[in-house]
Amino acid sequence: MEHKHSLRLLLLLGLLSATAIALGLYGWSGQVPFTDKIYLAIRTIDAGETYELLAEHHDANWALEAARFLGVIVGPLAVFIVFLGLFRQNLIRLGAALKRGHLIVVGDSAFADDLSEAPGASVVHLRSLTDAVHSSGGLVRLPFAGPRNLHSTGATKAQAIVVAPTDDAKAIDLALAAKRHYPRTQVHVRAHDFWLAETLRNLPGAERLSAFSEPGLAARYVVRSYPPFLLAKDAGQQRVHAMLMGDDDWLEALICEMILTARTLTFGKLIFSALCANPDEFRARLASRYPEIEVEADIHLLPAGYLDTSTSFAGNIGRLAENAPVTAVYVLFDDGRRSLATALSFVPQAREAVFAAPVFVLHGAHEIDRPAPGSTLKPNEIIAFGTTADMIAASSFLAKEDDIAEREYHRAYLATSPSNGPASKPWDELAEEYRISNRRAVAHIYAKLFEAGFDVRAWMAKHDVWKSLPALAPGESLYRNPAERERLAELEHERWIADRRISGWRHGEPRDNVRKHHPDIKPFDQLTEATKDYDRAFIGLLDKILKRKKGGLSRSH
Repeated sequence: MEHKHSLRLLLLLGLLSATAIALGLYGWSGQVPFTDKIYLAIRTIDAGETYELLAEHHDANWALEAARFLGVIVGPLAVFIVFLGLFRQNLIRLGAALKRGHLIVVGDSAFADDLSEAPGASVVHLRSLTDAVHSSGGLVRLPFAGPRNLHSTGATKAQAIVVAPTDDAKAIDLALAAKRHYPRTQVHVRAHDFWLAETLRNLPGAERLSAFSEPGLAARYVVRSYPPFLLAKDAGQQRVHAMLMGDDDWLEALICEMILTARTLTFGKLIFSALCANPDEFRARLASRYPEIEVEADIHLLPAGYLDTSTSFAGNIGRLAENAPVTAVYVLFDDGRRSLATALSFVPQAREAVFAAPVFVLHGAHEIDRPAPGSTLKPNEIIAFGTTADMIAASSFLAKEDDIAEREYHRAYLATSPSNGPASKPWDELAEEYRISNRRAVAHIYAKLFEAGFDVRAWMAKHDVWKSLPALAPGESLYRNPAERERLAELEHERWIADRRISGWRHGEPRDNVRKHHPDIKPFDQLTEATKDYDRAFIGLLDKILKRKKGGLSRSH
């Protein structure tokens, strides 16, 4: 980009010089000999007193005057271009060091490249040692030789640092170094492995790091934007049944996200039918990372070629849906082209088999039309997701303030439930463990509102679901009687149990934080009244936190 700007400046300089010389030739015509005319015309670009003195001895005309003033422009412009050529890199580095409120992106992954080039973003990108210094719009790209480079990027004044090299181990080392040198700056670290990103906070020194993965961000986006419980309601189903096809990291991320944020009492346990390359390996992977995940959901793992292993596609789909009709299909391959090709081949067969679930396809194409979040979807409609814009929305990296809704929720929590515990610190001092809990609690608010009978689509149609908590209409209450509060308290307990189990906890007495045993990981009706009161108090708190305003949510039943 700098090359284009430099070329434009040189072209402008050449055009102005040629024009000045042409005017000089015209202006000196008939006044001096031919050879002197050429010499004096070339001297027009001196733009100095010499030319002015020469002009005094001859009859000045408009051409000579125009040439003289063009020369005044050409001279300084030439000096400026030379100065820019000599000191351009130093000027770019100085500009990077003086930035404020910008995002620093470290790494050479495709995600880092896409994030750094997001429209309207102010970014300093430290990419690799071989990258040239350049600047374009809000982006400054500098070579990266190690953490010491951060001091020249205005790290102390940055909005956040996103560490996203291709290699996960390198990313973690760089992020820990960045957090150690800049403890007051939020540091986000990318790990392609979803589970690694979710558990990185347990690593010594990483308690304040915010970790993310592309599978996790994509799953968060698609589940928040197109809630499975709304899809099941539209289809008149009794349970949410997600059919998944793809690579393990993406399957794992979507299964966990749905368990954490899409569980309702109306539809009960989620059902997953996942087609993967090696079902036995994937089952072992889930069991080692989430020992009680199959208590949270009915998970059926099938070979990737399941739909093609018998004579009838319709028969295979029918057997897949024996326990419950399929609510939605998710095609999740690392290779976006493979995802799209799989979806495009699946849909015609699905129509032939009278299979009517929408098909979500992981694909980074920005130009594929798709329905707005919360929309009612058509049977077999293909909805692409997983673009950089989707992941940025789910991460809030480019927002002036990250975790906007979660911060709002936490501020309300501090105002209504003051205490001195580790979860009661201001957001910027909060350990990542408690930030994650806040994010999960906020993400589940839509499921609670749905369970309470509110039309969440009415809110999603008019508001950005990432920027604020839903509001209720004036006069509305989250619950209208003790029975409704009790039902929501039970749902909150189910959500809390899911949170614990996805974090590796299981039932056990007494509580053991090292072995991750907790006595309250059991059904709501088996809890003591004192323990139930915690969930009831949470629902009361949530009722206070949700604002009342015109245009807020009203009950649909």
